[in-house]
Amino acid sequence: MGREGSPTGSCTQVLRDGPEPSRERNEPMLYYLIVCRSLTYAQRTAAALERAGITTRVLRSPKSISGEGCSHSVKISQRSLPDALRILQRVGLSPKRIYITAGNGSYQEVEL
Repeated sequence: MGREGSPTGSCTQVLRDGPEPSRERNEPMLYYLIVCRSLTYAQRTAAALERAGITTRVLRSPKSISGEGCSHSVKISQRSLPDALRILQRVGLSPKRIYITAGNGSYQEVEL
């Protein structure tokens, strides 16, 4: 039996012709960086948000936004910002600054 008649050949063809989600969604991944005054505050911020069900990641702030030296940020998805701000206000952890970023690596400060 030839290659075209084999089940493997047909599966490969189906996979090759199927949609590729990463190419169809050419939108840049937007997320927010909540800049905190210290690593401890970043960890507390992340913990409060995680307890409320918001996925976070603590990271060192990029040099272009860190301002006066070394700071840490909490990364959250774009859709999580309104809930995150409510939660942080309720637990008394005000963000120092917030930046939105796109896949191209640029940052823009968000007015609170």
